[in-house]
Amino acid sequence: YTFEIHQTLESLFKKLSDKTDNLKLVTPITYLESAKLKCEKELSQLWEQSSADLNAQLVEIQKQYQSIDQIPQYTMFFIDLLVKHPYIELLIAEKYLELWRAQYEKPLFSQLNAEKQDAYNVMSCIKHLEEQSQIHTNKGNQAEAENILNQIILAKEDYKAREHRIIKIENQLSNIDLTIGLFCDEILALYEHLPKLFESNNLAELLAEKFIDLMYKGFSFHILRGRPLRCHSKLIQLSLKHIHKSSNKSPIVLTVIGEQSSAKSSLLNATFGCNFRVSAGRCTIGMYLSVVRWQSHTIVIFDTEGLLSLEESGSIFDNQMVSMAMLTSHMVLVNHKGEFSANLEHLVGMSFYAKLQIRSPLKPKLLFILRDQSDTNAMDTFIKQLAKFKENLYND
Repeated sequence: YTFEIHQTLESLFKKLSDKTDNLKLVTPITYLESAKLKCEKELSQLWEQSSADLNAQLVEIQKQYQSIDQIPQYTMFFIDLLVKHPYIELLIAEKYLELWRAQYEKPLFSQLNAEKQDAYNVMSCIKHLEEQSQIHTNKGNQAEAENILNQIILAKEDYKAREHRIIKIENQLSNIDLTIGLFCDEILALYEHLPKLFESNNLAELLAEKFIDLMYKGFSFHILRGRPLRCHSKLIQLSLKHIHKSSNKSPIVLTVIGEQSSAKSSLLNATFGCNFRVSAGRCTIGMYLSVVRWQSHTIVIFDTEGLLSLEESGSIFDNQMVSMAMLTSHMVLVNHKGEFSANLEHLVGMSFYAKLQIRSPLKPKLLFILRDQSDTNAMDTFIKQLAKFKENLYND
């Protein structure tokens, strides 16, 4: 027996592959918004170089964006699926998209992991060479110091080339990453672009109610997205008004932060029964929102993108994410994989600094979760590590 929904999905997605420009075809609003931001960023970084080509590209992007005056085909399908069809058909669509992605994901993830490991190795080599260069410089061995400096230059060029390859593979993965969440993002973006399209049949209110209903069923919504990070969405604001309808109490807000690939999403899924995406590598981009009920309480849960990652080298993104967590939460879970480390010190230091700087009545509690401990019964060792850890934090 073949469900009608399956036939519709086949007609929409069978013609797509890893070679087609999927994001442009199925989510034109978010695709063009992203292309516009990228083009504007490149223009802002130009000094005396010619920018005629980029300006022409930006004008063309804006022209295409403004030409969208009706709900696109794929977006219309998912709007109908949300408001007119039973929940089981949404689950069928989710499974169909999962199987569609699986055709292309495995080799790309293998390439990505190999490139990342090589990049980390090259970075370690650069740090070692820099230490050796400093030693020879201090000893007055200038010839050897210059030789090592040349090696550092070559290693940095190698690292930069690997970064470009990582970005290319990430873009290929994004191109096939068609999910229910992606189409919900497109609905949110379309509402910001042309809210009048949602005026008929009280469509905006229906979608707002469905979004909250989906959150209670475990789905998560992408509320902090893009580069630079942004979260403005009138449709999400409309949806959040429905949270209070389930309880007279104010919601409790909980956020998890931690390094990339420290299983933050898995922790939330196992603890609260959520359905945040989990996979190898970076699967949470920005910040996702879900809602759960516990007794008479409503808990709003934020899952955040991993900190201290290769893709976001530098502290600005990490500081933004930690600050966002501290400013919006009653409790922040600091999830860390493995033993005490310099990375954990850095993460906790950022958390404490943000907590101390907040001049808001909402001051979150911090709960530290140390995963994958080698011996959970070795309390003496743990206490010594903790004391040293606290000492380093105070000294910094």
